[in-house]
Amino acid sequence: MEDTRESAKARPSRADDQPPASPTAAAAQLQRLLEYASEHDEHLYMVLRLGLSSIRAYAKASKDTGTIDKIANVRHRALEKLATDDDRRVSVLNDLAQDFLAKFEVSNLKTDIETCLHLFHDAASSSTLLLDEHRWHGIHNIGTALMERYRAFGASSDLHLAIEKLKQALALASEDGPVRIVQLRALGLTYIHKYAESHAQEDFESAKATLQTIIDMDPLSVEHHAQVLFDLSSLHLCDSRNSVTTRCQEAPIPTSLVENDSTAHGPSHAKRRKDHQLAIVDEMIRLIRASLQKPSTKYSHLERLNQLSVTYLYRYRLTGAEVDRKTSDSIAQNALSMALEGKLDHLKLQAAVENIERVIEGSQLTKPRFDLELGKLYIIKYDRLGCPTDLETGHSLLQRGLRKATSSSVRRELLIVLGGMVHLRRFAADGSSADIEAAIEMFEEALQISSEADRSGVMLLLGLGSAYLSRYSRTKSPQDFNTGMTTLENAHKAALEADLLVDDALSHLADAHSLLYQKGKDLPSINRAIELAEEAFVIGIESIDKWNRLECLSQYYLFRYEQTNDQSDLQAALRRLREVVEQIPGDHPDRAWYFQRYTAFLTVFGGNEIGHTETDSLTLLEEALDHGPSRPVQRIWAGRRLAKQYTVEGAWKLAYRALERTMALVPLLTPNFLRNDDKKSVISPIAGLATDAAVVALRAGKSPYEAVNLIELGRGIIQSSLTSMRTDVSKLEEAHPKLAQTFVRSRDLLDTPWLPPEPPSHADSRPLAPGADSRPLAPGQHPNVRYAAHRELQRTIQEIRNLDGFERFGLGPTESEIKAAAASGPIVMINVSASGKAFIMEPENIQMLWLPLLSEKAMHEYEVKMRSGQIHTTLEWLWRVIVKPVLRVLGYDDGPADTWPRICWIPTGELIKFPLHAAGLHLQGESQSLLDRAVSTYSSSLRTVVDARRNGQNSEPSRSTATAALVGVETTLAAVRSEMDGVSRICTSMGMQVLRPEPFQGDVMAALNSCDVFHFAGHGKTDRDDPLRSGLILADGCLTLDTLFQANLSSRKPYLAFLSACGTGQVTHHDLVHEGLHLIAACQVAGFRIVIGTLWKVRDSVCLDLALRLYEWISANGLSAESVAEGFHNICRSLRAEWVTKEQRYRESRSNKHRSSERPFSSDVEDDDEDVDDMGEERNKT
Repeated sequence: MEDTRESAKARPSRADDQPPASPTAAAAQLQRLLEYASEHDEHLYMVLRLGLSSIRAYAKASKDTGTIDKIANVRHRALEKLATDDDRRVSVLNDLAQDFLAKFEVSNLKTDIETCLHLFHDAASSSTLLLDEHRWHGIHNIGTALMERYRAFGASSDLHLAIEKLKQALALASEDGPVRIVQLRALGLTYIHKYAESHAQEDFESAKATLQTIIDMDPLSVEHHAQVLFDLSSLHLCDSRNSVTTRCQEAPIPTSLVENDSTAHGPSHAKRRKDHQLAIVDEMIRLIRASLQKPSTKYSHLERLNQLSVTYLYRYRLTGAEVDRKTSDSIAQNALSMALEGKLDHLKLQAAVENIERVIEGSQLTKPRFDLELGKLYIIKYDRLGCPTDLETGHSLLQRGLRKATSSSVRRELLIVLGGMVHLRRFAADGSSADIEAAIEMFEEALQISSEADRSGVMLLLGLGSAYLSRYSRTKSPQDFNTGMTTLENAHKAALEADLLVDDALSHLADAHSLLYQKGKDLPSINRAIELAEEAFVIGIESIDKWNRLECLSQYYLFRYEQTNDQSDLQAALRRLREVVEQIPGDHPDRAWYFQRYTAFLTVFGGNEIGHTETDSLTLLEEALDHGPSRPVQRIWAGRRLAKQYTVEGAWKLAYRALERTMALVPLLTPNFLRNDDKKSVISPIAGLATDAAVVALRAGKSPYEAVNLIELGRGIIQSSLTSMRTDVSKLEEAHPKLAQTFVRSRDLLDTPWLPPEPPSHADSRPLAPGADSRPLAPGQHPNVRYAAHRELQRTIQEIRNLDGFERFGLGPTESEIKAAAASGPIVMINVSASGKAFIMEPENIQMLWLPLLSEKAMHEYEVKMRSGQIHTTLEWLWRVIVKPVLRVLGYDDGPADTWPRICWIPTGELIKFPLHAAGLHLQGESQSLLDRAVSTYSSSLRTVVDARRNGQNSEPSRSTATAALVGVETTLAAVRSEMDGVSRICTSMGMQVLRPEPFQGDVMAALNSCDVFHFAGHGKTDRDDPLRSGLILADGCLTLDTLFQANLSSRKPYLAFLSACGTGQVTHHDLVHEGLHLIAACQVAGFRIVIGTLWKVRDSVCLDLALRLYEWISANGLSAESVAEGFHNICRSLRAEWVTKEQRYRESRSNKHRSSERPFSSDVEDDDEDVDDMGEERNKT
């Protein structure tokens, strides 16, 4: 049995006491000890003494209070096993008190330090050997704990009592040896604190004498010698400043100490004072230099170098001697080099950062090198811990260094290269293509001034090659890929020649060959990728990028397995991925991604052979979903997989809890600094997620509102991000005008179009390159500016939500707000997955209606029929499976007796392609269609319809001041001129000012920004590959959906946008159908209260007829939303009646002929010899 008093001795360390290598290793070591202790109660005490203290030290360093609590629980168990008269209780009580002291140093909670003191007192009073030579230990511990409480809370009584206890312990201990050194130093530091508080000379002398005693002792502990000299120098600094500190770098040296004080005391007094201060400084320098000669740890040595640099700077201020300033500078540079050398583990990163910051701040050094080194360290810290603030801090330092560096500075190139690396990391984290462009621009600039293939040259080529490949991931441009591949091959050659960054070069080149394999599925490419990646891993075994390399290597083996079906490749893939999962640190920013990849692998290929169970997968995925340091997109992937596994097991409540947490992460995918095109690229993980989440919510017994809320969170993400930013601030301006001004400033900067602020007019117009974002950025649109504005906006929004009455500022509608909006007419949201659900929202309640005949499979079948021209069949199906059941619940069984009821439809998913408003059995008489029961409108989201109804959608402009902008593009459309002339005539007769801008983008955008009514007649374009590039065809190109999204007209709230063109409400991109990216939605988001558009192709003459009828109605009945909807409804009924008459005549004339297919709608087919009359050309471009 180990000596129970061993804690009072200076004992050598053992292998079992060494700190674990990582948080994961610490947790594993603790678990092993706990398992052993649970099986061997008779050895529990030995377990405590052997291992727990070292794990506690590691847990304290990593701020892991949970592990400390586990250790404390084990010690409590040990106390329960020990008899009350067992001398070992004293050691356990002392160790338990040390646990709470360690926890207090992390938590700073008063309860922890109080528990610590209580336990130390218990240990002291439990000792049966009152005259024991080791009794000092308990009293000494009480004194040190009192000092910790004093440092935290500043009670002088704790300071005085600590001195009393430490002196008492000193009197009981032996007169020599290392134990006495520990006691004397603790007492000396306590006297320093007391002197800093009291300014009493006797306290200064007591501190000095106590510390000097250690210096005079023989034999002398060199470990303590250096530290005591350092403490003495701190005491001298305290004497010169009379301020509370024991570390000179904790506060800057005040200039008042070196100013001439001749006015108050005369020149002779000032000289004596200066001589006294100089003597103190010289003594400090002597003591610090002496301490530096003694062995110490790297970071305590750094701390002393820092203090020495600061002290020489202080001497320079006293003497004005240039040699003192240069000495300070030189020492600071040595400290920087020392801090940055070698590999820094994650627990020392913060310490290294703080050391360099102290050196720079204390020495007031302004050279670019210091910004470069500290910025570089912040980037390393970001790579390891994933905190965005570290990346932004590092970037700010690099920018500051770049401003200081001259054009000929040797460090300018490296500053530019590291700046480009920051942009690459931003792109990887957030997906902003502007960062890729900025990175390439910076790397190309550095390439122009690059002088040699040194570290910065290799890094430059690696960065440039990676940037081109990152851009290729978006553009799929062969040129980008080829440039990236060639550049990385050159980087590899340069790295080999310089013997620098070879593992990085190998890893990047492996990734490029993997991309080459994915393009053509050629086996040599993936073989080369594996070869390069294996070599990179071996060379860079300690690289901070180790885990990413292992995960990539696993993926490469899987790619090869696809081609070879070789089980050894599959096993290699599993082995590499398992290494990551088992060894990756707990706070690694990619932990969630690796965990979900591992579980996905085992789901596909099985994990029984390695003993992996479904429970193991659920545990990993639960941790991944809740892993704060990981990026939202990684946690969302984990959440989706977790929910899916729970649903397979029928654990609906657990699945709902997983999806609830997952959906809460969705808004984080699209920060406001991203372009719409970037947002479109990053939302792929949530396609269909909202639909599934709503089903799970209902199966878990949640209310229809909770299901609807999940749907709202997970669809229309791009529109929602814009709508949230454009929220009404009128109430905020009244209550808190300054805060509103701050919000508006950041919002307006982020909401500035990516296009130039003044698009070219037709006079100097030129065709645009494909896509709006290929044009130059507007002022202030550099990604750095947008990042800063986004951070300010988020801080402002949080501040606003902390105010009474603004808790839901910018958030979606509550249940009561939805019900209030339904007072103007029911709102019906249709959700489709394996089966359909209608959520019917009325003022009294929100209910769910099951639609058993509606499914994704059925929708696909009828979409095909609709495209082939079988419109009747499709409309009858919509009536039978969706509309009629909903109307039955609402009580709309017949046509209205007087006023038409109104329904707002919110279709989701693929259902947005279908014309719900036209559902019915139109050839079977009155009241068998929706047109005969209610007026229909559509909304892209609940938020949109609630905001519209709350903000007075039924108001209308004064006709005498209203402006109508009419844009017509005739080209091949014969009816456009007649339509434009007719609409112009009617608007003029209403007293409106009519604008007829030329059909050029600059002119049209200018008209949009000043009109109340916008009417477009011409061709529409639906882009099947990129909905954001769909748009209205003008003379100089396409007015795209993305451009309209950016046209913020919400402050003006224009009334009507009439898009008389084909497919303005059409979405053909399957993966983005949940986003509802079409021109009607774009006009709504831009700010129009009412938008009229089309779901598919439409004939030229039909557009003319409908437009003229509607404007005649508006002239007679007004421009309110209610009036326009009713007018449009009545016109559709009239057109339907005309069509029915023609169709019946047609069928009668064909009654004796066999028909292989039904008669298609005349407005949705190509010209046909069998048409009753030629409806003219369609307004459609694809």
